[in-house]
Amino acid sequence: MRHSHAEHFDRDQDRVCDDRKPYRVAGSASVAGLPAGDRGTQGFADMLTFEKILHGVALACVAFSTVLLMAPAAYHRIVYAGEAVPAFYVIASRLVLAATAFLAVGLAVEMHVVVSKITGIAAAGDAAAVVTLIILVGLWHVWPLMQRRRRELRS
Repeated sequence: MRHSHAEHFDRDQDRVCDDRKPYRVAGSASVAGLPAGDRGTQGFADMLTFEKILHGVALACVAFSTVLLMAPAAYHRIVYAGEAVPAFYVIASRLVLAATAFLAVGLAVEMHVVVSKITGIAAAGDAAAVVTLIILVGLWHVWPLMQRRRRELRS
């Protein structure tokens, strides 16, 4: 069963503008290792200055990723008054792709901090960060681009 372009657009627009998205991304800060209350602050105080800076960079990346993930819904409501406009899908897609890039960097940097802290070996943290970045960028960017290229070659 073939769907029209309008049906695909409506479905994609619904996914991007889903009102529940704030609840899905609200946990982003906890992914970056933010302490809840006083819990975990002593560990932060014991970190080297460089590790604290890295943790701050990771948190900033995850926070900015969250902003980029939230932006399409607000943009759609304000600019297009909720109307189905194909140009919106292009803007929303770009914002989501940018968000995944910042999230990948933030998570990879945080993996470095956490693994280095747990093992006491900076090289282990480096390896964990590189592996994390390769997996996330591979799954979120490289693999989809390969699939698109493969589809384009078939047609």
